[in-house]
Amino acid sequence: MGGGRLPREETLRRRAALALAAGLLFLLPGCFFGGDDSPPVTPTVIALATPTVPPPTPSPTPDVLATPPTSLINARGWLQLALGPNGVNPPCPERLRKAGVACADGDVDGDALPELAYLVPVRVPGSPLPFPSAVFIRNGRSQKLDEFSSDLTADSSLIGIAFFGLSDRTGDGKADLTYLENQCGATGCKTVAVVQAWDGTAWRDAGPADTGIINVDSVTWEGAGGTSVLRIHGGKLPASAPPEAGPSRASTTTFRLSAGRYTADTVEYDPPEYLYQAFLDVDAIFEKDKAASIAAFEALLDRDDLKDWKSRPDQKDRRPSLEGFALFRIVLAQAVMQADTATVTAAIDRVILLSAQPGFEPLFVNVAMEFRRGYNGDDGLIGGCGAVNLYLSRPAAGSDTRAYVEQLFNYGYANPPGSSWLSRICPF
Repeated sequence: MGGGRLPREETLRRRAALALAAGLLFLLPGCFFGGDDSPPVTPTVIALATPTVPPPTPSPTPDVLATPPTSLINARGWLQLALGPNGVNPPCPERLRKAGVACADGDVDGDALPELAYLVPVRVPGSPLPFPSAVFIRNGRSQKLDEFSSDLTADSSLIGIAFFGLSDRTGDGKADLTYLENQCGATGCKTVAVVQAWDGTAWRDAGPADTGIINVDSVTWEGAGGTSVLRIHGGKLPASAPPEAGPSRASTTTFRLSAGRYTADTVEYDPPEYLYQAFLDVDAIFEKDKAASIAAFEALLDRDDLKDWKSRPDQKDRRPSLEGFALFRIVLAQAVMQADTATVTAAIDRVILLSAQPGFEPLFVNVAMEFRRGYNGDDGLIGGCGAVNLYLSRPAAGSDTRAYVEQLFNYGYANPPGSSWLSRICPF
């Protein structure tokens, strides 16, 4: 133990540590610069990629034709935008047809340049019109748009599209614009056929001047030019109509060109569903051919297959009143044909006998008796009807015959009013 000297074991540990450190210093340059005479190796630098966000996809240009127009002004601008400044070829491109537009072409002014007509549906929320639409014609020369149906009453239903067109319907060799209009009110909609003809300075309506037909289900043309025939079928109220409307049935009205305008020529009704309707058919025969009406009224008395119309289930049966009327019509037909007195008297007796039976209408017992009284005088048919009409219009004690007849023949507001039957019973 001398002053300040380390123990032998500690000295040996320090010497070993110094030798190890010197060896590491000798080896380290070989790790970075090679252990031989080769040039030093440059370390590779690895750059990390910066994540990128793809550029946003641009939104597609909105298709203005995808949104239907909602007004006349909107429809005009919508159509002009679709057509462009110089019209289109073909006249009705696919994009218009897909939007529900109907197209037609024809020469309306005789300049050998075709005009283009367009029936454009317009979406009007809450409108009473079933198929609101506007109609436009683009002039072949000026490209100007003329508009029709400014109140959007044009019809773009399947029937309306089928009727829409440009064809000669007035016989002047130029195309006329045809389309349907719906005029709607409190009791429903009526359809009118429109025929617009260009007279060189202005458009002129050559279509029917009537108020239209309800619940139209068919409109067709036959022929061409001034000999065209227009037929419209409709007139039957829908099943949803109120009972107060009365019985209705469809008919086919035929229109022909007369004095520059289509006018109703004939009306042919569908087969009757009610006895009332059959009576009206036979009464129409009575107006034209008294002899033919006798057989028709006899056949009417056997029509048990036809229904009796009532506005309420508890209402009085109306069949006896129509049958009594038919019997009296036979009397009038015989009198008009100046049948012998015995034949007319027998017909009168038949009315009285049958009308006096239980369940029959007593009104015509009195009518026949009054007719007999006036007919057997010096005035014949005129005297007989004079007596009848006096009885119908003159109140009796405790009764109002006039009001009774009006109610008896009240078949709803879709039919002639009951008051019109007062003068119809004995019209001579």
